Amino acid sequence: MKTGYSGASGGIFVPANDGFGTVGTFTVSRNAAGDYYVALTAAANSPFYVLPISEGLRLTSFDIVYSIGTAALTTLTAAVYSTQYVAGNAAGTVRTLLAAAALPVVSTTNNIAVANVPVSSPAFVGVHENVGASDNFPDSLDTIELAIVNPGTAVLRLYGAWLYGTREI
Repeated sequence: MKTGYSGASGGIFVPANDGFGTVGTFTVSRNAAGDYYVALTAAANSPFYVLPISEGLRLTSFDIVYSIGTAALTTLTAAVYSTQYVAGNAAGTVRTLLAAAALPVVSTTNNIAVANVPVSSPAFVGVHENVGASDNFPDSLDTIELAIVNPGTAVLRLYGAWLYGTREI
């Protein structure tokens, strides 16, 4: 069975606390309104934040839901990768499914921003078997990777990502 998801009809939400960050301090938080997010503390650094994709989906676009407070980030980009882990290899084999796309970096004074990233060549994510020419590797981890460059004064709040496409069940 296939179920269609589009920006108008909804999608699959991956909350930020399903992911993990490198470099810097990332803290799962809740505001008074009941919104949960992962906050990156202001510091001059260049961390990455990774959101795993575990749902079988032919990805056509995704939204990153976030806010930036205090000051603008230097850059914020989103990319999609598939990493295959094979016994006997020294490291995983990484395949780029979507090269880095720039997201708006201006301070939103903690108001939520939703940035859509189209996937020009839709790819299967969260599917770990051969089902077509654009498939990912078998035995792979599919992720959205955010590359963040913080000048030292920006506070990033990441709420998560909406995934759009055709769900493969």
